[in-house]
Amino acid sequence: MKEIALVILGLFSGAILAWFQFKYIWVDQRMVELKLKTLEEAAKALALFEREALDPEIQGKKRVNDLGQSGAITRKIELSAETDVLMRTALVKTKALYTENTYQCLLTALGIQLDVKVPNDDAHNDFIKQSEKAIEEMSKDIKANMSNLSSLTWRLHKDRS
Repeated sequence: MKEIALVILGLFSGAILAWFQFKYIWVDQRMVELKLKTLEEAAKALALFEREALDPEIQGKKRVNDLGQSGAITRKIELSAETDVLMRTALVKTKALYTENTYQCLLTALGIQLDVKVPNDDAHNDFIKQSEKAIEEMSKDIKANMSNLSSLTWRLHKDRS
């Protein structure tokens, strides 16, 4: 009878430990991984946006949206479909995973109207500052999550010893 009780206690303890690891370690680790991937996508989107917005060849081939009787609209900045999708994906993920402030920083950076005719103007300098601010905010958030995760992992490891 004693052996059965010990087996049940062992199974119960293992189940609780597995639940604890899933709830407090694996989920946090997965969130950090998702945030790191989003940071990489945001950095790539910012780089592609800047490159394409300041490329005379790309900006010289702007498409026109015909609105029928109300006229036509020429795009302010022409971007490739890949860059446009990457920008929108990075924004959506940032809004879902990061703080509102971080999202607004990235949105502001990607909303700056760069001018291919004057590539080193105030708008370009503002774009660089806002890009750095957005990446810095994302990095702060990831570091905070990683420090929480590492302290929890350390405490769990200490309790096992």
